[in-house]
Amino acid sequence: MSSTKFAMTLGFIQAPILLMLTLKTNRALDRMLETRKAWGVLSKATRTLTNLNMVYLFKYDPEITLLIVRYLAFVGWSLKATYRKDEDDTEMIQTLFKHYPDEKEYLLSSPTKKPVAIVTRIRYLLSLMSGSSTPPTILLRMEELIYDIETTIGICARVFVSPVPPTYTRHTSRVLLLYMFLLPAALIGTGVALVPAVLTACFASYVLVGIDEIGVEIEYPYNLLPMFSMSKGIQTEVSKQVDMNYNMAKMRLP
Repeated sequence: MSSTKFAMTLGFIQAPILLMLTLKTNRALDRMLETRKAWGVLSKATRTLTNLNMVYLFKYDPEITLLIVRYLAFVGWSLKATYRKDEDDTEMIQTLFKHYPDEKEYLLSSPTKKPVAIVTRIRYLLSLMSGSSTPPTILLRMEELIYDIETTIGICARVFVSPVPPTYTRHTSRVLLLYMFLLPAALIGTGVALVPAVLTACFASYVLVGIDEIGVEIEYPYNLLPMFSMSKGIQTEVSKQVDMNYNMAKMRLP
C-alpha cells in the first residue's frame, strides 16, 4: 500500500516537472525566433537603404555612397563575428577597407562593438550628404532604416546578455534528476517487474533529459542559426542593388 502511495505521489510531481521543461524550452525557442526575425528586418533594411543611396545620393557623391554601401554589406558579418564565439572579422575588415585606411583604423580601434560603430559611421556619412537636393522625406526614410538596423543590433545584444535565469535552469535540472532517480522505485511499487521498470525509466530519462538539453542548446541561438548564409545573403542583396541601379543609370530613356 505504501509503494502505491509513493507512486501516486511521484505522479503528482511529474506534471510540474513537465511544465517547467515546457516553459524553459518555449522561452528558448522564443529567443531563437526573435533573433531570426531581427535578422530578417536587418536584411530588408540594408537592401532598401542601399537602393535609396544608389538612386538619390550616388549622383552627388559616388565615393561616399559606395563607402556607405561597403558598410551595409559588412554589417551582417560584423554581427556574426560579435556574437559567435571564437570568430574574428579583422581579416575581413582589412580586405574590405584595404583602400580606406582611415575607415579600417576606425573599425579596428572602435571603443564600442563593431556593429554599433558601423551604424554610427553610416549616419555620419549620410549627414555629409544633407546639402544635396535629396527630398527630406527620403532622408527621413533613410534614418528610419538606420533605426531598424540599430534595433536588430539591440535585439541581438539583449538575447546575448540575458539568458534564461540560471536559478530556473539549475532548479529544473535538480528536480528532474530526483524524479529520474525515484522513477524505477515507483514503477516497481505499482507491480511492474524489475527489468521493464528499469527500461521504462531509462527511456523516460532519455526523453526528459533530451528536452532539457534542447532548451539549453537553443537558449544561445547564434551557434544554431545559419548566420553565415544570412550574412552572405545580406552582402549579396547589397551587391545586387548596386549593380542593378548602376546599370539602370546607363539605360537610355525613350
